[in-house]
Parts: sequence; structure tokens; C-alpha cells
Amino acid sequence: MVFSFVALAVLVFGANSPAVQTLAITFVSITLEAIPFIMLGTLIGGFVEVFISRERVAALLPRSRTLAIIVAGLLGCVIPVCECAVIAVTRRLVRKGVPFSVAVAYLLAGPIVNPLVAGSTLVAYNGDWLVVLARLLCGFAIAVLVAIIVDELFPGHRALLSETIDDQADHNHCGHAGCCSSAGPTADLPLHRRILSALEHAANDFLLVSQFLIIGAFFAAVSQALISRQTFVDLANTPAVTILLMMTLAIVLNLCSEADAFVAASFRTTMPFSAQLAFMVLGPMLDLKLVAMYLSFVRRRALLVLIVLICCAVFGMMMLLHLLGWGIM
Repeated sequence: MVFSFVALAVLVFGANSPAVQTLAITFVSITLEAIPFIMLGTLIGGFVEVFISRERVAALLPRSRTLAIIVAGLLGCVIPVCECAVIAVTRRLVRKGVPFSVAVAYLLAGPIVNPLVAGSTLVAYNGDWLVVLARLLCGFAIAVLVAIIVDELFPGHRALLSETIDDQADHNHCGHAGCCSSAGPTADLPLHRRILSALEHAANDFLLVSQFLIIGAFFAAVSQALISRQTFVDLANTPAVTILLMMTLAIVLNLCSEADAFVAASFRTTMPFSAQLAFMVLGPMLDLKLVAMYLSFVRRRALLVLIVLICCAVFGMMMLLHLLGWGIM
């Protein structure tokens, strides 16, 4: 309610301000860009909830936690969704009993390690496969590294909000007794009832995640209205600074992982490749709208640790690549 009042007041009293106009356009564009992908993710998550049992999910993952994390990091090749859609799918996976650390691997790698992102990156960089491989390999490596550390810090479901793993609460809003039991979908339910149940789950997830998207998109729009890209370019003096600046830009711009390569490529004449790569790797893992959406199922303390781990891992790997000579591509 408070957020709605503040947002409305800004738009009404600053309607003639160029900054507010930029804010409004950016907010609408981020929201409209993300909603279709959220819808796709919630649909996938709803069908996962109803048609795939916990036993089936467990059987698909290796018993070794490290191997399970590696497999989850490659799941984006099978379910190619962007960072907006991956939130809803991840929420459903953890409800199925997937450990949080394994879910983190998919959450971070899925929006990068997938054929759609590979294709858009290839086009943005004029067919340079080395750029594509660098992005996919770095995204995968960072996701796996962060997930392994998270597994040590937050084993099991300790990082999740209680309602995220409360099966009974989910059953109550489903309204279909037995369709989402821990044993899996009830075999004697008609197919159309199971499809309707999946759609109900998707609708509930869509409404929940969209609330956080709108809040995150608004603050992202505010940052873009107040900070120009030229500011980042003007401050770029050293490799470490350029990497940090592009990481900051990735967080505040809130671009879709299937489009951010075109923005990164526009900095080829002003930023080293390591900084461009930092932009393309961090953005799908962490931005303002994603932080708000993570809060829909992750505890604040765990989210803070996750943010620090992601940023440190991206910065460290990009600095290493720069020192190895990749920064001058």
C-alpha cells in the first residue's frame, strides 16, 4: 500500500519532469519485458508441481551433492528460461524437496547456460564463438562455486522462508486434495483436473512473484532515471574499476539475459572484455528486480550472503581473466 502511494505520487506530481518520464518509460518496459517470461516460468513450475513427484525429481539428481549441483547448473540447456522465469521454476523445485544449494545452481546458471542466450550473444558479438563460450563457462563455473559454498553455509532448506517449504499451505490454496501430495500426483484424477490444478498453482505463483517484480522494477527505473551510462564510462580508469562499474551497471539496468549481450557489445570501444563479460555474467544472476523477487522465498540473511558470494565470485573471476589476457579481446 505504501509503495503504491509513493509510486503514484511520484508519477502524478512529477508528470512534466523529464526524469519522471524516463522513470515511467523504464518501469513499463522492464515490467512488460519480464511478465511474459514470469508467466512461462510459473506455467512450467505449475506443471512440475502437479505432474512430477518428489521421487521422480530425486531420481533425476545424482546422490552426490556436488554432482547434483553440476547437473542443476546444466539444467538451463533443457529448460531455457531467462532470470525472470527461473524464479518461479526454482520455487517449485525446492517445494519438491530439491536442496537449496542445488536449486541455487539452476537459479544462477539457468539464465546464462541455455541455447537462447548463446544465440543472442553470438549475434551481438558478430559470430564470435569465443565470447559465447567465455560467457557460458564463466556463468556455469560461478553458479557451481556459489552453490557449493551455499551448501556448506545453509544445508538443506535453512535459507528458505518457512512458507516456501510448507506443503500444507500450498495444498490449501490449491483446493485439490491429494494432487500435490509428497508422494506425487494422484493417478486416479482425470487429466483435465490435473491440468487445471497446474494452472491454479501457476496463477498463485504468478501473482506472488509479480508483486516483487513490480517493486524491483520501480526501484530499477528510479536508478536508471538518476544515473546515466556516461557516468560509468567517465569513471573507468583501471581494470578493477571498469569491472566494478560494469557490474554495477548490470545490477541497475535489469536487462533480460536474452538481450543484455547487445548492451554489453556497445561498450567494446570503451570497456575491456573482462568488464563486458562481468556485465553479461552478473546481470542474469543479480539485479534490483531479482533481489526483490528472491525475497519471495529466501530469508534475508541468506539472500545477503548469496549477494556477497555472487559479487565476489564474478569480480574475482573477471580479474583473473583480465590478468590472463582476456581483458583485451
